[in-house]
Amino acid sequence: MTTVFWISLAVCIYVYFGYPALLWLLSRARPRSVREGEVTPAATLIIPACNEEKNIAAKIENTLALDYPPVEILVVSNGSTDATDDIVRRYADRVTLIALGKAGKIEALNEGARRASGEILVFTDADFLLDPHALRTLARKFHDPEVGGVCGARRSGRRDGDSTGDGEGLYTSWDQWQKVRESRIGSVFAADGLLYAIRRELYMPVTDPAQADDIAISARIPILGYRLLFEPKATAWENATVEASSELRRKVRVTNHSVRALLNLRSRLFTSGFYSVELLSHKLLRHFIPCFLILLLISSAAAYPAAFIGQLGFYSLAVAGALLRNRKTGRAKILAVPYFFTFVNAAALAGILSLLRGKRTAAWSTRSLDDSVGATVQPAQHFPVTKRRMAFVAGLLKRESRLDQLKNAGRPLLFSRMPRMLRDDGRTTNALPDEFRYIDKNNEVAPVITVTPQQWKTALAVSRAVSTRRKSS
Repeated sequence: MTTVFWISLAVCIYVYFGYPALLWLLSRARPRSVREGEVTPAATLIIPACNEEKNIAAKIENTLALDYPPVEILVVSNGSTDATDDIVRRYADRVTLIALGKAGKIEALNEGARRASGEILVFTDADFLLDPHALRTLARKFHDPEVGGVCGARRSGRRDGDSTGDGEGLYTSWDQWQKVRESRIGSVFAADGLLYAIRRELYMPVTDPAQADDIAISARIPILGYRLLFEPKATAWENATVEASSELRRKVRVTNHSVRALLNLRSRLFTSGFYSVELLSHKLLRHFIPCFLILLLISSAAAYPAAFIGQLGFYSLAVAGALLRNRKTGRAKILAVPYFFTFVNAAALAGILSLLRGKRTAAWSTRSLDDSVGATVQPAQHFPVTKRRMAFVAGLLKRESRLDQLKNAGRPLLFSRMPRMLRDDGRTTNALPDEFRYIDKNNEVAPVITVTPQQWKTALAVSRAVSTRRKSS
């Protein structure tokens, strides 16, 4: 039992502390540079969608407002039974709808890639909204011929639900810290389906629909000798309702699909140099951690009673966190962290068991489909657009230092989702904003304020008049 205890402990320490420490050392000792440049290769943006009627219109409007030369937009509706297809058809002059039967997300991605004409393929989920500069930021790295793919970063706006969402936020921050350092060393272990771009010639159709599409597609890039980078400035925003029951089902499927995708790499999983270390350490071993945690608990009961009591105390805090997850007390880190750690590993164990039982599913795993109430992105709450409010916004756009001051002061403000070039050079003739997001005193993104082009022009006129009056006085 002593040997089992120390082996189990060593694996757990390596996954959670040893591997991140290794990344930190290597990223400082031998970082690889990237030749970035102001390039805008022709892009095809592929949006797979299944019953996304509450998200798809906002997604399309968000995509059309990106600070990037016109892109080809393909919405691949995969067996949607709601109004998704009808909503997409309203944009027929700018968006192509590809309606498929119920064949799974991977088939939707394969069909989108087959129909695409752009030099780079940009995959993004329907329940995430992109920052205006996200695509341009991704494209800069394709100036380097060694780069085959670039991944964006997840950002959370308003996160409703219980304390499970708080733990998810901490986990995401820790995971992205590792991705940044993996990218500096060579390649990140895999992309996240919310936003990533690859060179079209590197796309290889995926044949097994019961695996994680983002891993199956993006892992081929480092294996082929190209770099897969992580770009934290290319952000995709999600307003999520995270509840334990639906999140548990999603994470069980994610584990099943992710491990299957890794195993489908076959010998490449172990023979791809340091990239294999990333795949094994960052993903595969992490999914198998609950097995080692169970062995650690059992072996410590026989060999090290003090360690056994310590683990029982930790899991007692986790149980308390689970019971209090809907209360303010349950959001305290002393309860939320043990709870989410146990929650994630329980889901991973269930996913591994489902894989061993031979369970296969091509179902989607987005939160919007797991949410029985509705979509991930909350319906927009429209505020009255007055001249005074719009003048305030227009002034902020021209004075970013003032915007930063307001953020630091914690005052509510309006944050523009306009393309970056409009804030930099002040031009307003070639592009117009279509929405604003309200940021509260905690810097959390909240509802959308819709603004028409005419209202924007009025706001600019009012802003100029106010500025002129102030200068004359």
